[in-house]
Amino acid sequence: MNDTKYQSLSENPDSGVTGQVNPGSITGNTSSSRPSSSITTEKISAPDLEYKTSFIDQQHLYIRGYIQAADQKATFYFAFFAAIIGYSETKGFLKAWVVNIYEWKLYEALSCVSSVLLLFAAFGCLWVVKPRLFGSKRGLVFFNAITEFESQSEYFSEISTRPALKIFEEKVKHCYDLSKVCSSKYRTLGISLRVGGTGFALLIFVSLLS
Repeated sequence: MNDTKYQSLSENPDSGVTGQVNPGSITGNTSSSRPSSSITTEKISAPDLEYKTSFIDQQHLYIRGYIQAADQKATFYFAFFAAIIGYSETKGFLKAWVVNIYEWKLYEALSCVSSVLLLFAAFGCLWVVKPRLFGSKRGLVFFNAITEFESQSEYFSEISTRPALKIFEEKVKHCYDLSKVCSSKYRTLGISLRVGGTGFALLIFVSLLS
């Protein structure tokens, strides 16, 4: 009886059982529930893939939120540093050091340094909001890479023929690229704030000397 069951399970590809079947493990009624080892790899990986895809989607939103915050902060600090530079111009601090360098004293030297630092900080804030368009020349997620397809139909065909795991891989790679962009923005913003803060402190000191 057991040999008959083993033969039917081994020869019938629609039985749902994959891999090598041990005859000694098949006992009892044939209508009993299927053992957990008979689940195919696709059925096992589907929930896992769905969870990881949801995780990457959340990571996309998380990183994009930080990128948006970096751009907003950079815009605010650019306006702040620009206003400080404008104030320095009205007070004559920018013109104070436009003289013969051999005639410089402490006041002129500090005016020059503070002006350069504030200008550098303002430029750094502009650099933060500069679009980053690096990445693969042709892809499924990044908008600049999508335009490398010849037509909408070609892009649709690429999406429809790709396995779900490959599309997930593209999203993971794009998430990594976004992380690099975000890290670069905050690194540049941090440097700009430190430089601009130093320039602002020097400007306050210069105003006290004047």
